Amino acid sequence: MTRASIPTKFLIFWMGTTGDAFPFMGIASALAQRGNNVTVFGNGHFHSLGDRLGLPFVDLISPAKYQERLAERVHALGLESLTLNAKYVLEDLRPVHQAILDHHVPGRTVVVSQSYLLGAKIAQEELGFPLVTTHLYPMLVRSAYGGPWWLPRWLIRQVHRLEDFLSDKVLADSVNALRRERGLPPISRILHEWCHSRDLVLACFPEWLSPRQPDWPIAAHQVGFPEFNAEQTISLSEKAKHFLDTGPAPIVFAHSVAVRLLDGFVEESIAAARALGYRALFLGVPNPQESSNSVLFSSAEPHAVLLPRSAAIVHHGGLGTAMAALRAGIPQLFIPQMLDQPANAKALERIGVGQSISWKSYRRRPLTTRLRFLLNRHSVKSACATFQKLESESFDACKEAALEIESLADRRCHPS
Repeated sequence: MTRASIPTKFLIFWMGTTGDAFPFMGIASALAQRGNNVTVFGNGHFHSLGDRLGLPFVDLISPAKYQERLAERVHALGLESLTLNAKYVLEDLRPVHQAILDHHVPGRTVVVSQSYLLGAKIAQEELGFPLVTTHLYPMLVRSAYGGPWWLPRWLIRQVHRLEDFLSDKVLADSVNALRRERGLPPISRILHEWCHSRDLVLACFPEWLSPRQPDWPIAAHQVGFPEFNAEQTISLSEKAKHFLDTGPAPIVFAHSVAVRLLDGFVEESIAAARALGYRALFLGVPNPQESSNSVLFSSAEPHAVLLPRSAAIVHHGGLGTAMAALRAGIPQLFIPQMLDQPANAKALERIGVGQSISWKSYRRRPLTTRLRFLLNRHSVKSACATFQKLESESFDACKEAALEIESLADRRCHPS
């Protein structure tokens, strides 16, 4: 029997921005290319991407709702940003749960869910289908080993308990209210062990960023970062093509829609680029200025196509952007603000491909100094070349994830 004839339904759930969309769409596409029945549930802003890939796509939130969330983030920083993340987790709780109830077929359904879509775990306890929990960065697979702090393990575990206490204060009432409605007992320490599936946990990040630790979930499998090939479906805008074709490689200054725009980001970036004799290309900056021969503003461009034609990139440290820059072999300057960004930045600094600058220090002089170092230092160029080669030779993480998911389906839905 071929896999195409096996009637398993693979339901892929994710939420967030481009950095979340591309990895999950890459995994979904890999499953579909192998003949599987796949439906994607996610941010409606990316519905057209599903159409281009030939994947059925169900909007969990509308494009208008997504724009509302982006507008809320414009001035959010630090604790306020984390509070918004918790708000969105709770807003998505019931829609995810209901979508699974609506599409579940007993004995024929496998659900692949993003870490913090907690409605999927509640539905799994209720219905008993195989569940794959997917983590895009290491901080979601907490460990008392190999952490960024020089602290004894017992103290790191106490820090985790404090994190659990604080997160339960925000999440537990809503999570347990839904559980109570579905006849399930209350839980605590939601982000400790409960949030991980006992069937399969995909750690979707490279070993050099965080190798497997002794206290990871037993069901965890590390597959690397699912690099989505945007060239298949997305090309450079005409203005970006013209800009790149008519001058030397620019420095890319990428603003993430998931974080607050730094005060003076555009002005200080342009000043630093000019001081170094480079052009500047801005991505994702709201209310952009008028472009010129030396400065281009674009809402978005595919990193896989843009970065190989760039001199360096300044960004917040999201893993998707960082991996694209590694594959392009260019140096990176990080402005980490929240979540996984500080840990990613430290890991990339350790391997020699980038440096960090704090958002409070984002001014022309320190910015120029760091960029000059990254652009001119031989050790940085050598590290970029080394990791570009390493990433180009690494296995296909999307395919690897698809194989792990298929293996779970074979064990649970089609046992021999």
